[in-house]
Amino acid sequence: MDLILQNKNLLFLFLTGFLKNFLVMIPILTLYFQDRWLTMYEIMILQTIFSVLIVILEVPSWYFADVVKRKYSLVLGAIISSVAMVWYYFADSFWNFVIVESLLWISASLVSWADMAYLYDELLWKSQEKYFTKIAWMYESFLRMSEAIWAFLGWFLAVISFKLVILVEMFATFLAVFTSLLLKEHKRNVEKKDRLKIKEVLKFVFKDNAKVKYLIIFAWLLWSSTLIFLWLAQPYWKNIWLPLAYFWIFWAFLNLLVSAWALFAYKLEKKFSFKQIFILFWIFSFAFYLILYFTKNLYLALIISSWFWIFRGLNWPIIKDYVNREVQSKMRATILSIKNLAFRIVFSILSPFVWYFADIYDLKIAFLVSSIIFFILSWIALFLLIFSYNKKCEVCVK
Repeated sequence: MDLILQNKNLLFLFLTGFLKNFLVMIPILTLYFQDRWLTMYEIMILQTIFSVLIVILEVPSWYFADVVKRKYSLVLGAIISSVAMVWYYFADSFWNFVIVESLLWISASLVSWADMAYLYDELLWKSQEKYFTKIAWMYESFLRMSEAIWAFLGWFLAVISFKLVILVEMFATFLAVFTSLLLKEHKRNVEKKDRLKIKEVLKFVFKDNAKVKYLIIFAWLLWSSTLIFLWLAQPYWKNIWLPLAYFWIFWAFLNLLVSAWALFAYKLEKKFSFKQIFILFWIFSFAFYLILYFTKNLYLALIISSWFWIFRGLNWPIIKDYVNREVQSKMRATILSIKNLAFRIVFSILSPFVWYFADIYDLKIAFLVSSIIFFILSWIALFLLIFSYNKKCEVCVK
């Protein structure tokens, strides 16, 4: 913590992330869309559109962050987010939400992973890169804490008005623009440098370094398993008769879990081997869905729901750390974006498929289908990943 407080760049980065994560609408977003006369089909179409948009914009936005400046990427992302929230205030139809959410995803593509690349380069510049894993987990924990706090406070705001919730989030995004402007670009990124070529990055990821390739493949399956449940969770909780008034409280509690377990991940990586950790991740990717398929108990269902968030807190920082170990600074943001890109592609393919079973049959069948999908695909990815770590790498970062 002292390292963060003594470094203005890290402090402003943490503040920007905290403000950007004022996601007070998230705990009831699916239900809010339904209240705005959107069907479940339209909601999933929205999510598919946004995932496709991420696929289109993710790598160019991160190429921008690597070639130009990480600071510019963070500032531009905050500005677009502010514009989106103003539009959100007036949105009242499907196509209005398409525009709003598209702006939000453009913002997310500019900010997501640029912050991690900025964080790593800041520590690298100060010869403190050995602290990256711990500080990155603190950063992730801080973001989840922000989401948890505002999920809880959002409940009180929403009792008054949904518009008030949006106004508060709008104010937070405006502040995020200000704090991002206070960041200073690292000297290495200010100086003239060789232009990074996308072809060079793609060759490194998909041909030269098998570890990075299979880490990316495994990561998009793990993250898809948690994000699909995130969209299934709200109607599922409604089906098991969890009162709507508890959604914000439960969501806040879940994000505090992510925050706490993100910190615990640092100890997990030290205590267990690479193989042990990733085999555990593989089991988590399908086992929770299988338990939800069989359970009829409200409390067990809520406990298992919580484990999806705990799983997020554990796997995100660990996978980021393993990827960062393998890549050079000049291409770090672009490679992190490719990892996110692959995840969005898989989510775009799998989520409508899972929701088809949820609409035609019920959520229980959707859980069973999800369990089977992630059991098979994650096992294949795990096998290839472990095999790649047993091979000699000629281009790994030393």
